[in-house]
Amino acid sequence: MSVTRESARCAELTSLPRSLLTRALKHPLLVPACVLAFFALLGVVWALARPYGASVDEEAHYVRALGVSTGDLIGEPDTWRYNPLTPAQQRTIDAATRRVDLPPRVAARHLPSGESLITCFAVRTTDSASCIGPPTGRVVDRTYVGIYPPVPYVVPGLAARPADGPGGGLLLARLASGIVCTVVLALCLLGVHDRAAPGLSLLGVIVALSPTVLYFSWSMNANGLEMVAGIAFVALCLRLVREAPAPGWLWSVTALVGFLLGTSRPLAFVWVFFGVWVAVLLHGPSSVVRAARRGGRPAALMIAVLAATVLAVVVWNFLVNARTPGGVAAWSELVKPGLRQVLEGFLPEQIAVSGWGETVLPERLYLVWKVVFVGLGAVAFAVGTWRQRLAPFVLLVTYLAGVVLLTRVTQAGGFPMGGRYFQPIFTAFPLVWGEVILANRHRLAGWLRPGLVAVCAAVVAVVNGAALLANGRRYSVGTDGAWSYLVDGGLWAPPGGWLPWVVLTVTGMVVLVVAFVAYGEGTTRRPHDRMRHTGATLDVAR
Repeated sequence: MSVTRESARCAELTSLPRSLLTRALKHPLLVPACVLAFFALLGVVWALARPYGASVDEEAHYVRALGVSTGDLIGEPDTWRYNPLTPAQQRTIDAATRRVDLPPRVAARHLPSGESLITCFAVRTTDSASCIGPPTGRVVDRTYVGIYPPVPYVVPGLAARPADGPGGGLLLARLASGIVCTVVLALCLLGVHDRAAPGLSLLGVIVALSPTVLYFSWSMNANGLEMVAGIAFVALCLRLVREAPAPGWLWSVTALVGFLLGTSRPLAFVWVFFGVWVAVLLHGPSSVVRAARRGGRPAALMIAVLAATVLAVVVWNFLVNARTPGGVAAWSELVKPGLRQVLEGFLPEQIAVSGWGETVLPERLYLVWKVVFVGLGAVAFAVGTWRQRLAPFVLLVTYLAGVVLLTRVTQAGGFPMGGRYFQPIFTAFPLVWGEVILANRHRLAGWLRPGLVAVCAAVVAVVNGAALLANGRRYSVGTDGAWSYLVDGGLWAPPGGWLPWVVLTVTGMVVLVVAFVAYGEGTTRRPHDRMRHTGATLDVAR
């Protein structure tokens, strides 16, 4: 009898891992969990497999974060002295420069190459990062992002303080920034996920996760939180207006994400209005008002939080004397250059550009991303209602108008306008198309639903993985160097060599693709579900 019991116990213990795996694979949140794992695994590689000073404006944001960690939220006005600038650029930078108190152990310091914060390899695409040494020079206590709201710097600044020096402090700040972005993305995925169509419900979100988004999310740069919170806020606004009533907690989550978005940069509060505008475009103003009334007290609280966020940022900008340099050209002189800038400069940067703008992908990979981007829009146009078909075109007009407007008010500053500042508009396109496809998924052919999900997931995984490999080659051996750096380590390598980081990258890619191919179609069916659209009612059973 004891032998039988012992055998049963052994069999039970042996089957336990298999049972846990089976439950995990059948869990309704498996697909969003895999998206999050993809973002986190590749993000850790972005954070740790880059040298000091390899991200645009990163040291200025690092100084800002350390200042916030000491309670110095505003600092003292000062002059920027570390880089040669034109008179117009000097005026612009000085208006935003503040001197702050820093914790001495992790304070940012000059590199041995001199007084400039630009590293020896920055912009020089054929040079590796082997020329860089540890930051042991004079302390840098000035930052040209001193007028930015302090909210996105609290967690990275506190996370950096236990490090032994500025190099380790910057790595911890990168990881902390990435973790905050991961939490925001998790809230987004949890809110927009539909158990009946897990892959389609997250389609727009994954296509919005371009290499540029991951690169900034896992850098010490407020642009990262702005990008991820911009994706999450627009996606959640669209979810709140769906026919299925949103639970009360989702309104609270949207309020939190809107707060983080609005306080990420001095002008980021405009994205709060933009998220509501996208929902109005796609669903109509009456649907938005109806959803808010149906949301009751949580909806009213969300509106109050968003209004307070906008007001608080406007007051902050007034207190720190934040201002734009002003425009000098007529509107008519900006339209054509603005269009050219969007088509030729912004799109590559919004898909995949890293470093100081010098690390790019092969042209074919940009083309593949654009094909998926346009293909998603074509499918949405084919299955959507007329309102849903018109919304992206109005969104495009909004995009172009925003570029022209911001260019006019900032051009006198002497700095070119970067596509990353318009990333929330760029990522709104796949979010809108994904929402249209989800709402009209039963108009799709049976083979097209899993095929669309699989292709999009594969392209997102491959392009993001290729971006990391190209980034690694750029810093290891230069952009013209041999790909053998993955084996021999090249001239510069991150801790542990390249192999563990490549393994993490490939693991994240495989997790994303397998999840969407195997489980993206979902197992839940609602045979009598009805989805109301503008001018049409579709019976799911048909």
